[in-house]
Amino acid sequence: MCRVHRGNKYITLRAQGFDEVLSGLGVTINEFNGYLPLTIQGPIQARSVDVDASSGSQFLSGILFALTGVAKEPVTITVSDLKS
Repeated sequence: MCRVHRGNKYITLRAQGFDEVLSGLGVTINEFNGYLPLTIQGPIQARSVDVDASSGSQFLSGILFALTGVAKEPVTITVSDLKS
């Protein structure tokens, strides 16, 4: 679950597709059950990737920022189910 802690309340969201996208970018994922938190180990590698954005655009935005920092050649990010 993606837990955003604010006082004594939690907001939970499923981290849909995070493992496929991150492993596709060469990142090692530890202790991930489909929900946040998760532990990752890099470095990230600039590769073309498919992103399921059905849970929102925040993960997509993070991937865009991360790839901007490492890509030396053009990469393609294919997005499906963008909701926001």
